[in-house]
Amino acid sequence: FAVVVQPMANLPDDEKTIKVVNHGPGGPIRSRRGRAYLSPFIEFVDGGRQYRDPYDGFTNEVPPDYFCHLDHQGKRADLNDRPELHCGSVEFVANEDYCKGKKLPLAP
Repeated sequence: FAVVVQPMANLPDDEKTIKVVNHGPGGPIRSRRGRAYLSPFIEFVDGGRQYRDPYDGFTNEVPPDYFCHLDHQGKRADLNDRPELHCGSVEFVANEDYCKGKKLPLAP
C-alpha cells in the first residue's frame, strides 16, 4: 500500500476557498477530554450551553462568548455564520499555546 502526503492542493476555479476561523486570544475551542476541534458533527445540547463531542460522547461547556440559542430543530441560530459548524474544511488561527516555545510565527 502507499500514502501520498501533500499540503493543501491548489483549488480549482469552481471551488470555494477554505475559510479561516479565529476564536480570539483563547484559541480554537476544543473538547476537554478528546481535544477535538469544533466540527459540523458536534451536537449542541442544553439550549446551546453545552456541546457533545461526536468522537467520545463527552459533554463540554460552551464558552460564554461562543453561546448561541438553538432553534426548534436543535440547531444554532448562527449556524450559517460559523464555517467551523457547516464546512468540511476550515483553518483555525492558533494562539501561542499551539506554537513551539509559545511564540507566534511572524506574519507572511
